[in-house]
Amino acid sequence: MTCTALLVALLAAATAAQAEVRGILVEVTPAPEATPPDVVHYTPGRVNIYSDEAGERKHNVSIAEAAKVLSAARGWGSLGYIDIVFHRVIVPEDLIGILDGIKGNRDFEVDYIGRAESTEGKIHLERFKDL
Repeated sequence: MTCTALLVALLAAATAAQAEVRGILVEVTPAPEATPPDVVHYTPGRVNIYSDEAGERKHNVSIAEAAKVLSAARGWGSLGYIDIVFHRVIVPEDLIGILDGIKGNRDFEVDYIGRAESTEGKIHLERFKDL
């Protein structure tokens, strides 16, 4: 009985060791200016998604479309992470829209939210830019 329990424990550990960690980078870019610079109107940002899964990679999509991709993303047997970087500022509506897509997805956790221009933001961008 003890040998069986030991064998099961070793197999479980080996399976966990083989699981790879997934990562997704969500880059929120400001919407193009459509009004004179002295007039401020809210226009939703656009999103680039960098993922190790080709089907999840997106370029210049809406916040709503990005949320759908993040909601449907699945891990590889271990908890994955999502990094969110934004250029200059991110309005609450955009951030909440992205987080709503992640909410309830138990395969991922949010690891980082910050400015793309910061030192840490640049590191996160560099890690994913080749995807």
